[in-house]
Amino acid sequence: MPVLIANSGINPLHIADVLDASSKATIVHMSGKGRELNPPGSSKKFWKHENAILRSHGTSTESHSLIVKTGDELSHDFEAEANLSISYGGLSVSASSQYSYQSSFELTSVYGNYSFDQRVYSVQLAADPYEFVNPKLVKEALLLPEWHQDQATYEKYRLFFQKWGTYIILECFLGTRYQLSIESKETSSEKKQEIKACIGLEYKGLVSAGGSVADTQAYKAYVDARNTDCRVRGGDPGKAGILERDPTNMDKFNDWQESRKLDAMEALLSAKAESLAVFLAASSVQSHVEASQRLKPALDYFSSFRTLTGVINGFQDMYLKGGGYEVVPYPPTVPYSPGMEYKCTTSPLPGLVIKPESASGWTVTQLSPSSFTAKSYQKLQVPSVPITITAPMQPVDVTLWSHIEFVIPFITPRCGLGLLQTPSGLYRTTITVKSDGTTGTVHVPKLDLAGDFR
Repeated sequence: MPVLIANSGINPLHIADVLDASSKATIVHMSGKGRELNPPGSSKKFWKHENAILRSHGTSTESHSLIVKTGDELSHDFEAEANLSISYGGLSVSASSQYSYQSSFELTSVYGNYSFDQRVYSVQLAADPYEFVNPKLVKEALLLPEWHQDQATYEKYRLFFQKWGTYIILECFLGTRYQLSIESKETSSEKKQEIKACIGLEYKGLVSAGGSVADTQAYKAYVDARNTDCRVRGGDPGKAGILERDPTNMDKFNDWQESRKLDAMEALLSAKAESLAVFLAASSVQSHVEASQRLKPALDYFSSFRTLTGVINGFQDMYLKGGGYEVVPYPPTVPYSPGMEYKCTTSPLPGLVIKPESASGWTVTQLSPSSFTAKSYQKLQVPSVPITITAPMQPVDVTLWSHIEFVIPFITPRCGLGLLQTPSGLYRTTITVKSDGTTGTVHVPKLDLAGDFR
């Protein structure tokens, strides 16, 4: 079946979330021939199609050790090791499939991942499924225009992928699982061992972490900052739900574990997927190969999207002083008067959207998918506008403009200037001032890291 994960905002770590948001279109028809059988761990009879393969994995349980890594490290590891994403996540996408797990993790966060896994059986497509490929998929792909990075072409491909998905599931794993993911936001790599010890303390008896927590303050800081996501699959549904809501409770974990009996070991745990372009490229049918070539450049673009959240904290007025262009804040004692207006514009790339939220004392208006204004209606200090940007991982210019006047000695006449400050050490911003002195522009060379844009 198809799944839509490119440019969708769906978390591929949870297969149920992916399937709920995906199309129900048929990419590969199932053969009418087959036979009835009982899958391992089930008393129910299922029809196994001739072009599907069922594999038994036994009923043993494997505890996958706690791993603690930065989002950047984890994304690269998931891409390099298919079994890692199968064991700790919900969807494994092959390295050749035009998908980056960077869209799944905050690169400036540290993650702790653990799973208690019982893979009972899997179902996959037969080795050569191409005689069963839906001809409507191929026909509609070949009717698409050649890919160009413009809004009209983007919209045609967006509708196609919305119908047919961007990836095809090749194999599904069923059984039972306790899956835990803990995120500590805006945390440095040097804190990994400390966070690992804190997770071990919080999940004492359930997760083995090693090490010890330095002091109560370190543990309190971890608890205050961490986000916990626990998914329990298989076993008695009621006991699984209770454990999800109280994932540190060892008694409830044991209750769920003991409920994993016949007919309670067939929950969908994870899946392997391939991009439509890569899947069709392996066919010996010429029209399939041509459809693959048509889809590939568009999938490259769609698969590069990720969603960033942050705060534009100050379309902030600045002095530029001296020959070295030193940037210093405008004196904070100067209030922002009612009626002041500030505008933020990003590169109008196809599919790019910047969404501002409300800001106290300011009227925030969306002008277009790539721009908005903030206008003050009372005396304030620097505005702070929360934003969400959905954008491809390629250079994006961000322009901040205001009509306020201030002095820039030795450089130009009076002009308005905004500054977008990025988290320390992530990427550079370059400030330029137009020769006519009318506006200031901030260039963001790479929009591929999440953080607080203050």
